[in-house]
Amino acid sequence: SFFLSFVVNVLRLSGPLFMILIYDRVLSSRSEETLVALFVMVAVFMLVLGMADYARKRIIARFAAQFQERVETDLLNSTRQNEMFLRSGTKPAAGLDEIDGLRGFFHSGALIAIMDFFWAPMFVTVIFVLNPLLGWVTLGGAGVMLVLVLVQMTFLGARKEEASIAAGEIAELKNMLVASRDVVRSQEMGGGFKRRWLERRDAARDKAIALKDWTAWFDGMSGVMVMLTRYTVLACGAYLTLQGTLTIGAMVAATFLVTRVLSPVERFMGTLPSMRVAKSDWGKLQKILLSR
Repeated sequence: SFFLSFVVNVLRLSGPLFMILIYDRVLSSRSEETLVALFVMVAVFMLVLGMADYARKRIIARFAAQFQERVETDLLNSTRQNEMFLRSGTKPAAGLDEIDGLRGFFHSGALIAIMDFFWAPMFVTVIFVLNPLLGWVTLGGAGVMLVLVLVQMTFLGARKEEASIAAGEIAELKNMLVASRDVVRSQEMGGGFKRRWLERRDAARDKAIALKDWTAWFDGMSGVMVMLTRYTVLACGAYLTLQGTLTIGAMVAATFLVTRVLSPVERFMGTLPSMRVAKSDWGKLQKILLSR
């Protein structure tokens, strides 16, 4: 799958190369034969790219299924009969929830985002080859996005924990009502319970809104940085073209390549929370397996 990711990202370079040749060769030579040949070539490359991308997704899906099957089998075989259903959850043995979480992580596309992120420097190198100024602008945009994510992750934990605690209090109050509904009715405790429910509901709602506002601001700024970096590269490319140090085809290709750099970076940063959860699930699973 890692090799297929390399193939996919190399084939993605055919688009910028096609743009350079169209703007700098075909339009100046007015050769229809060259245009047809280039179009057929890039169409074949796109078909191969689609097949390679589909193949790596199938490989990851089957890897996730085999991982779950093997680990679950080993876990259930090592679980003694008197240890089944000891917890309040719906799963018969400890560790199955963690296995489901890891399988969901594999299926979520996070692995593809991680592999594409590792090949992003290849596109940065091509931009530097076109013009160093455009490369530094691209790196600057990626650096700002990284700072935004680091700030978000630094202060996200406390807000997420507060929202989780508030939601847990609502669930606890709901379970209490289900377990003691007869007592609440016989003792006429409905009024007091209603006040407690409204207070905790309001607290949980406010915490959830605060968490959403925090993440939404950073997500919005990350998207703005992607667009701003593209426009900055386009403006710098236009200036260099006016100065005669860059061709029109290279300017258009660089603008396209910026997306191929920043989109994997943005998706990789978006997977960081799920990566933390997956790491936690893997640590819990390892402890459970070692205790067998």
